[in-house]
Amino acid sequence: MNVFMMKQSKVLLLLPLVLLFISRSCLCVDHGLDLNFVSKVGNLDIGQVGGLAVNEDGEIHIFHRGENIWNAFSFDSMHVYTLQYFPIEVDTVAILYKNGTLKRSFGNNTYYLPHGLTLDLEGNMWLTDVALHQVFRIPKGGEFPDLTLGYRFEPGSDSEHFCKPTDVAVLSTGEFFVADGYCNSRIIKFDKYGYFIKQWGSKSVYRNSDGFPPAGTFNFPHGLTLAEDKRLLCVADRQNGRIQCFDLEGNFVRQMHPKPFGQAVYAIEYSMSHGGVIFAVNGPQDGPYAAKTKGFTLSIDTGELLSTWNIPEPGLNHPHDIAVDETRHFVYVGELNPRQVWKLNMPKLLYMANTGLDKWSLIGILVAVPVFVLILICVLLWLHHTGKLVRKTKKKPAPVVKDYSIDTEQIDCGLDLSQYSVSYNQTKECIKPVKIDRTAGKVGKIRIEDDGSYFNVSEGGKETKLQKAQITLNDCLACSGCITSAESVLITQQSQDELYRILQENNQLQKDGKSDEEKIVVVSVCPQARASLAAKYNLNMTETSHKLTAFFKKLGVHYVLDTTFARGFSLIESCREFVNRYKESEVTPAAFPMLASACPGWICYAEKTHGSYILPYISKVKSPQQIMGSIVKDYFAKHLSKSPAQIYHVSVMPCFDKKLEASRPDFYSDVYSTRDVDCVITSGEVDLMLQKEGTSLSDIEDFPLDTLFGSASIVSHIGGGSGGYLEHIARYAAQEILGITVDNLKYKTLRNQDFQEVTIETEGKPPFKMALAYGFRNIQNIVQKIKRGKCPYHFVEIMACPSGCTNGGGQIRPEGEITPKDRLVQVTELYNSVQTVNPWTQSDVQKLYSDWLGGTDGEKCKQMLHTEYHEVEKMTNALAIKW
Repeated sequence: MNVFMMKQSKVLLLLPLVLLFISRSCLCVDHGLDLNFVSKVGNLDIGQVGGLAVNEDGEIHIFHRGENIWNAFSFDSMHVYTLQYFPIEVDTVAILYKNGTLKRSFGNNTYYLPHGLTLDLEGNMWLTDVALHQVFRIPKGGEFPDLTLGYRFEPGSDSEHFCKPTDVAVLSTGEFFVADGYCNSRIIKFDKYGYFIKQWGSKSVYRNSDGFPPAGTFNFPHGLTLAEDKRLLCVADRQNGRIQCFDLEGNFVRQMHPKPFGQAVYAIEYSMSHGGVIFAVNGPQDGPYAAKTKGFTLSIDTGELLSTWNIPEPGLNHPHDIAVDETRHFVYVGELNPRQVWKLNMPKLLYMANTGLDKWSLIGILVAVPVFVLILICVLLWLHHTGKLVRKTKKKPAPVVKDYSIDTEQIDCGLDLSQYSVSYNQTKECIKPVKIDRTAGKVGKIRIEDDGSYFNVSEGGKETKLQKAQITLNDCLACSGCITSAESVLITQQSQDELYRILQENNQLQKDGKSDEEKIVVVSVCPQARASLAAKYNLNMTETSHKLTAFFKKLGVHYVLDTTFARGFSLIESCREFVNRYKESEVTPAAFPMLASACPGWICYAEKTHGSYILPYISKVKSPQQIMGSIVKDYFAKHLSKSPAQIYHVSVMPCFDKKLEASRPDFYSDVYSTRDVDCVITSGEVDLMLQKEGTSLSDIEDFPLDTLFGSASIVSHIGGGSGGYLEHIARYAAQEILGITVDNLKYKTLRNQDFQEVTIETEGKPPFKMALAYGFRNIQNIVQKIKRGKCPYHFVEIMACPSGCTNGGGQIRPEGEITPKDRLVQVTELYNSVQTVNPWTQSDVQKLYSDWLGGTDGEKCKQMLHTEYHEVEKMTNALAIKW
C-alpha cells in the first residue's frame, strides 16, 4: 500500500503541470463573432489590397491597385512591365480613421502594381511597387517620396536595383530591410540614408530531408516583420510555406512551418503581446496538400502554433497583408479578392500579461485538485476492501480543446468587380489534361469533380475514373491562361497522328472491300503555313502548293484546297459588318471600336479574361479556317453527295490556337455529329510528317492544287500576312461612308512595329482611325483604352502573335545560322510574292453567295459565315491568380 501511495503522490505532484499544459493548449482566440460592416469608403474605389498598416492613432493605411490587375501578360520574359503607359488613375493610398471612414487619399497616376506598405516609428510610410521595381519613403503627412530606391521600370539584381520588391521593415535606428522579391529571392539591408549595407538569401532549388529547402533560401520572400525587442527579422517565405527568422545581421535563427500553413504563407506581423507572437495568414492553394485559408497566431520564441482563426463563412479567400493595432487590440487583414479589409478583435487572453499562471489555469487547478482527491480516496477505499493493487489503468480520454475564433468587423472597400488575372507556372506543368478512349462516331465526354478528378462518361452513363497527365508549356496554346481539362481532351484529337489514324482506317476499309464506308479526306492549306514550308525548302509559293498537294495525296488524302478562297468571304463580311456598325453607332454604345475576330488566341483571351467588357466589340464574322469548314462540310459535301459526317476535314495552320478554335462547341453539328474542322495541324507538324515519311518537300513531284471552281492558281489579298482586314475595311468604309476612293493607306508606327495606325479623312466629315495591334503587349493597351472609354479607333486588326500570322507559334523554326528574324523576313517576302485579288470581284465568291447562301442577307449566310462569343466563368483557384 505504501508503494501505491508513493506512486499516487507522484501523479498528484504532476497534476498541476498537466493541467497547466492543458490550459495553455486550450488558449485560442475567442469564438464569438461581432461583425460590424462598413460600406464604401468615401468616394474612392478601392482595388486589390496590396499593403496594409496601422499607426499609433489606430488609423488604417491601405495601398491598393485601383483598376489595375496583375496577370500573365503584365511582364515580359525579362520582368519588364508591359503597360507602362497606364498608371492607376485613382488615388492608390487611402488613410482611414479607426472607425473606417476616409481621412485622406493620394497617389493617383503615380503607381502601377502596389504591393507592400510599412509605417516606421517616425510615421513615415514605405511603399513597394512591383511594376516600377522601386521602394518609396513618404514622409509623415506627405504625399510625395523624399527617398526613392531602384530605377523606374528597370529590374536588376545589383545593389542599386530591385526586381519586384515586396515589403520593407524599418528599425528604430532608421536602418531598414527590403524583401526583393519575386525575382531575386534576397533580403537587403540599407542604412537610414538608403545606402547598401549587406544582403543575404538565394532562390530555393532543392529540399532537405525535413521537406523544406535550406535555411536562408527563399521562394518569394513576400512579407517582413521586425521583433526589435528580440533582435529578430522574420520573413514570410511564401511558396515554401514557412516563416524564417534571422538576427539583424542576417544570421539564421529559426523557422516556423506548422502543418496548417499548407504550401504558402503570405503575410506576417509581430506583436509584443503575450510575450511575443506572430500573426500570419496563408493563401489559396491547390493540390492534394492544400490547406484551408485562415489566420494563425504563433509564439515567436518557440514557433508553437497557439491558435488558428478566421472570419465567418465563407472565410478568408485571398488575404495578402496583415496589420496589428496593439494599443486597441485589433488585427486587420487585407484581401485581393474580394477587395476588402477585415477587422478582428483580439481576445483579452492574448494581450494580458503572460507571467505565472493565468486565471483560467488557476481555475482549472482549483477545480481539478479536489475532484482528483475525491477519486483517489475512492480508489484507496476500494483497494482496502479488496486487498488488490491496481497496477494498470486505462488511459483517460484526451481533453477536449475548445476552438476559439476572433470577433470580426468588415471594412468594405467599395468595389465588386469580377475581373481576375490568370497566370501559369513557367517552370512546371501548365495544364492537367486527361485522355479518354475514343468510340467511332462518338464524342468523348468527361465529368470534372470538385476535387479535380476526372471521369469518362459513356453513352450508357457508365463512369470511369481517368488518370491525370502533365504537359509542359511547349504545348501551351497561349490562350490567356491554362485551358480547361475538357478542352485539352479535344485538343489531343488534333494532331498529325489523328490524320494518320483516319488514313490508315481508310486503307483498311479498302482492303476489306468497304470503300463506300471510307471517309473523304479534305486538307485545306492556309497561305501563311505554305510560306513557312516554302522558306524551309527554298521553294516558291506555287511550287510549294503543288508539292504539298502531291505529298498529301500520296498519303491517301482525296482533296487539297486553299483557304484563301474562304478568306474572301471573311473579308467581305467584315467590311459589311463595319458599315452596319457605323449606321447603328448612334444607338449602340459598343459599336466601336470593332475588333477583328480571325485570331483564336485573341478570342480565347477575351472570353476568359475580359468577358462582357470586350466581347460586344468583337466582329461576329468567322475566321477563314471556320468559313472553309462551312464550305467543305456543307457546300462541298453536297457537291460530292456525301453527308458532312463522311467528310474528314483537316486544316494546315500557322498556330496552335487554331486547334482550340476548331474544337469550339459553336462549330460542332449536333445533327451530323461532326465538326466543321475535324483536325488542325501546323506547318511544323507537316514538316514532321515529311521527316517521318523520309522525304524532302523539294524532292516531291508537282501535282496541281484542287479547286472548287475554275483555275487552281495561287492568289492572295492585299494588306499583309495576317489577312489584310484593316486594309479592306478601310478602303470599303472610305468608299461607302466617306464617298472617296483610297488607293494607298499611310501607316503610322506608334510604340513599335506591331502597333500602327491609319487615319482616313475627307473634308466635312469625321475621320476614321484604325489600327494594327499585334502581340499581347499591344492588345492589352487597346483593351485598357476600351475599358476606360478612351479608345480613339473605329477598327483594330488584332493578332496575338507579334508580327502577325506569318510568325505564328506553329511555324517551322529556323535551324543553323538562320535567325528567327531572318526567317520571318523570308516567310513574309514569300507570302507577299503572290498575286493579289479583290474578293468583291471574284466571280467564284459571288457565285457561292448566290447558289449556296441564297444572297448576302439570308439566314444561311448568317449561319455559315457568322458566329457568337461567350464569356467564360472565371477560375478562382491559386494557379489562376498572380499576387
